[in-house]
Amino acid sequence: MVSMTSDEFFKKNINFFDIIFIDGLHLERQVDKDIEECLQVLKKNGFIIMHDCNPPTKFHQRENYEVSGKFPPWNGTVWKSFAKLRINNSDLDLCCVNCDWGVGIIRKKPSINFNKSGNLDFNFLNKYRTKLLNLISVSKFINDY
Repeated sequence: MVSMTSDEFFKKNINFFDIIFIDGLHLERQVDKDIEECLQVLKKNGFIIMHDCNPPTKFHQRENYEVSGKFPPWNGTVWKSFAKLRINNSDLDLCCVNCDWGVGIIRKKPSINFNKSGNLDFNFLNKYRTKLLNLISVSKFINDY
């Protein structure tokens, strides 16, 4: 177990990994950085697993964790980082297991991009959620991955 920010970790890291789990600061700008760094140290057949890729409501995907001095359920804007990869990167295969706020899976493997464009806001997510996130069931994940 390492106790430091992901930015600090990647400055010091010299290892490569089969599985990397991203569940840190739930904001698009940090998740983008984390994904980029993870891809640099991911082994050939490895997986990046991301939590919070499928926020159920607009409230869940807010930028601020704290609301009126409380900390209600929060996915942040993780989904936007995931969606940008689905739209812009055909060298990565992405799916999102439809459980526990959305568990994103990234593999270095060619795939077909999501071919719609638009403003990455909650309305866009809601309209194209299943295809944008490439949502799959737990059983499909177990059988196919």
